[in-house]
Amino acid sequence: MWPYDELRPKAILPILNQPLIVRLVEDLTAAGVQKIVVVVGHQSQRVKHALTGRGGIAFVEQSRPNGTASAVLEAMPLVDDEAFLVVHGDVLVDQADLRALVNAFAQSDAQAAALVHPLDGEDSRDWLCATVQDGLVTDVEGHPREGSFRLAGVYAMHLSMMRYLRDNPGLVANVPVGGMPPVEADLAASLQMAIDDGISIQAIIAAGPFVDLDKPWHILEANARAIEMATAKLGDVVAGPSARISDAADIRGPVILEAGASIGPRTVVTGPLWVGKDTTIENGPIIGPGVVIGPGCKVANYCMIGGGTTIGPLNVIDHCAEISGVTMDRVYLSHYM
Repeated sequence: MWPYDELRPKAILPILNQPLIVRLVEDLTAAGVQKIVVVVGHQSQRVKHALTGRGGIAFVEQSRPNGTASAVLEAMPLVDDEAFLVVHGDVLVDQADLRALVNAFAQSDAQAAALVHPLDGEDSRDWLCATVQDGLVTDVEGHPREGSFRLAGVYAMHLSMMRYLRDNPGLVANVPVGGMPPVEADLAASLQMAIDDGISIQAIIAAGPFVDLDKPWHILEANARAIEMATAKLGDVVAGPSARISDAADIRGPVILEAGASIGPRTVVTGPLWVGKDTTIENGPIIGPGVVIGPGCKVANYCMIGGGTTIGPLNVIDHCAEISGVTMDRVYLSHYM
């Protein structure tokens, strides 16, 4: 993820101007999870700061960055339920898929369940993959030449699975000829050990979008998928206190404005458009479909924002500048840029 992880661990990369870990915590809470243990390591203070003020969260510092199985084991002294979820902190998943996993596992007698996502044309050699038969994960393989499902980094487990985490071999040995697995205790290897022992691992196939933020371009993909999910759930158009839209603006779709936001004359909006607190849009900007603009921005003077774009907080997009994609904090574009 370099260079974006120089200042931000992957768990706090912005998705629609919200740290990814905050989105995950909100979605898990909505799915009925009441206690959350966050295992931190790289730039741990950034993750803790992102979750400031949220109750029901405990933090555990991973002593060494030696794999996801080890991370789960270090969290276990704070887990006091017989069943629990394990969620990677760098994945974008649909809240509905989290609910589906929770509900399916609660109604089954399986000792573990895994959310899997159809590859849909993606190269299986880029991912940890699962073979699915009759609703069960029957095999886990790292970066296979052919695969149908990816492990989506969301699992449900009973405490009985702990022995497979403790006995993890320290690498995913099930790889194709020529594969070079990283030397770390990955949770996927523990799942394969359980499968080899005849343990049933329930497979829940994700119906919604899924993005594992692994490479820089996944920031673009995750924000685009999040806009699609937000659009699908869009209800009534909302205008916060003191927000205003000029009668001389050309508004062609839903607009959601937070407090103090304004859209001035000659602005063309395809919609849907989400506008953050105290953002000013004025004098002829052209804004495509499915755009999110963060708080405290100035968007002005016949600039153009392409569809599916996320503009970060405190940006200035001015004087015929054009942008499509994702910006982060305090970006300035002006004069035909």
